[in-house]
Amino acid sequence: MLLGLNRAARVSSAASAGVVEEVHARWAARAGVETALAVLADDFSPLDGRGDAWWEDAGAFEDVDLGNGYTFRVTSPPDPDNPDAVDVTRRLGLDDAASRVNVNGASGRWLRGLPAGGVGGADLRLDAAVADAIQDWRDGNKRARAGGAERGYYADLDFPYEIRNGPLRTPGELLLVKGVDEALLYGEDADRDGVLSRPENDGDETLPPDDGDGRLERGLAAVTTVDSYEAGVDALGSPRTHLGETNRAALQTRFSFSAGLAEAVIEAADNEDDLFELVGTRDESDDGAGDDEVGELTIEWLAQNWERVTLSDEERAPGRLNLNTASRAALESVPRIRDDQVQAILDRRASGGDFVSVGELLTTGVTTERDFERVAEYFTVSSNVFSVHSVGRTPRGTSVTIDATVDRGGTTPVVLRWEVGR
Repeated sequence: MLLGLNRAARVSSAASAGVVEEVHARWAARAGVETALAVLADDFSPLDGRGDAWWEDAGAFEDVDLGNGYTFRVTSPPDPDNPDAVDVTRRLGLDDAASRVNVNGASGRWLRGLPAGGVGGADLRLDAAVADAIQDWRDGNKRARAGGAERGYYADLDFPYEIRNGPLRTPGELLLVKGVDEALLYGEDADRDGVLSRPENDGDETLPPDDGDGRLERGLAAVTTVDSYEAGVDALGSPRTHLGETNRAALQTRFSFSAGLAEAVIEAADNEDDLFELVGTRDESDDGAGDDEVGELTIEWLAQNWERVTLSDEERAPGRLNLNTASRAALESVPRIRDDQVQAILDRRASGGDFVSVGELLTTGVTTERDFERVAEYFTVSSNVFSVHSVGRTPRGTSVTIDATVDRGGTTPVVLRWEVGR
């Protein structure tokens, strides 16, 4: 009996030690999240790109020693456009939501341009029926699109559930949408780490299914998000000027408009929602524009002031794609963008650094005036929401993972979601 009690005590003691180890590992992982929050809080630049500390910083994120052998590491999937990093190791930094297409705001045409290669089909695009189903899932009406589905479809399933009829709240919610399965959402990336492992590159030898071609097809999850948003502020954090709801004096002061142009722009912007419709508006008053005044709203002027003006009343809207961080696959999904323009964006990033304004698509020759008008609305040069993947480790090798989604669009970064795993 004493032997039995002794053994039970040892088992109980070992279990307790295991729980303590896990708690310590969790706090180490939390230290990684807190470090990420600090890095974001210290980033005062209005622009976000691959040169920022949050994108990659070994000193801040690689096996940081917390003392007594406790460490954390913060990583993101490798840069898909860097041939030296793909399928090799995860990047030491954060993942910004604006590098991906927001399925809550993307038009049907944009959704249909998303890559849906999965296993052995890297050049395929999202089926129109799936795009319809995503739109039906997120919209608030009860009318199903041609290939989509509304409440009746989901109610008739063997295991029925309610349709959202509102914005998706998590990336994984796509799995509830008609036509979306794990193969489409995650491709060959079964462990969802963005790195090609042996089981993901051995054909039919082991699960998951893959084509063994040495490339990792990551599915929709690699290029989509539900979290990004575009804030209605300029690069300095001031509200953008609503050209239809401002006054003459404000336009003259902020943009050096002539009195005649200010009045003409306010009149032209009334009930208008497309900034490009204002191009060509000019001062036709008898006095005209002075030497130091702007007398015509040209497309060049609009490009130079793209982040300073708006015709929208929304304080925030589902996000645009960050020119500085979006992958080739995400860029190629943009409606009406050409392959040569995607390549020009990637070349500019590689040789000239980050875009400081969407208007640089025009002013640096990436697009023509006509093409700038077609694609400018899809882009931004800033990011507000980030994913943090932090792994904490104890001296004995116990590890705990925390995945957090962080919004730093306000005065201080705040955590939107928090998930703990091992």
